[in-house]
Amino acid sequence: MPEIALEIAGQNWGGWTEVSVSRSIERLAGSFELGVTDRWPGKQSLRAISAGLPCRITAAGETLITGFIDDVSPSYDATSHDINVRGRDSTGDLIDCSAIHNPGEWKGQSLQAICGALTQPFGIKVLVATDTGKPFASFRIQESETVFEAIERACRQRAVLPIADGLGNVKLITASGAPLNAGVLQGGPGGNLLAASGQTSHRDRYSKIIVKGQQAGADTLTADDIATPVAEISDSAIARYRPLVVLAEEPGDGGGFKLRAKWERSVRRARARTAQLTVRGWADDGGKLWQPGTRVRVSDPGIGIDAIMLITTATFTIDERSGTRTRLDVSPPDGFDLLAEPEDEAATGW
Repeated sequence: MPEIALEIAGQNWGGWTEVSVSRSIERLAGSFELGVTDRWPGKQSLRAISAGLPCRITAAGETLITGFIDDVSPSYDATSHDINVRGRDSTGDLIDCSAIHNPGEWKGQSLQAICGALTQPFGIKVLVATDTGKPFASFRIQESETVFEAIERACRQRAVLPIADGLGNVKLITASGAPLNAGVLQGGPGGNLLAASGQTSHRDRYSKIIVKGQQAGADTLTADDIATPVAEISDSAIARYRPLVVLAEEPGDGGGFKLRAKWERSVRRARARTAQLTVRGWADDGGKLWQPGTRVRVSDPGIGIDAIMLITTATFTIDERSGTRTRLDVSPPDGFDLLAEPEDEAATGW
């Protein structure tokens, strides 16, 4: 069982009996919740743990969360004393707080530079692990949006995912080319899966996807061409009539809107197939802690999956009843193949 420690001002607090640490590529901040009952090992004073303090969560010598304590909840009754501590990565401040920057607009700057300017007041660095494309012609903060909303909007225009790296930084990645974990998650007799559940849904899938938008004017186009460029694509898996019209956010052309329609179909197909897998321990067969944004081979006839899947969320838990476990939320990697949104009228896509 990995030793879990809450580090505050260089002092490690161990002995936790209830642990949940969750990291995800769908959330910019990892989170943790720790609990202990009865006296603290070593009889340390609980007064040293208070909301707002900077902290780290470590396991087996590896840092999982670098951030702040959000909530501390002590309680007691006639037989026990409990304390519950919750917190997030420092990037949680980017989710909560408004984007303030003077003048609030950048011209000819890279994605990393813009994101770095937004996170700099919080003492948070931006690391790049993928191609972030060309500099922006122009990017402006929108009134009242949070730092995360501004970063996410900029990242969408470059088909990049912003995630927390667990060390207090924002990391820019793409799902394509994600590293493959060691071993196979195997269901059934003799397998290493303790539990599994899957879901296949048609709720967000459509028989026909139609993308409409306005095309930038040109001398060779008629008024009708400019006003109503349309692309259409079908999903053969949806037998009944279920149309969806998508309005492109920016001007484009027929080719760009066709690409947008194909992307919409591909992402909806992939995100309609998900699974939650529970394994013993916190590491793969190679001894590395499970990481969101990596891939893993899943072979489980019980839920009908035999494919390489993308780990979207890893939740590490410890409790006295079940011991040490990891729950992995997985989906086909295609669900996170982003399509860059245009930043100006010359671009195509969204």
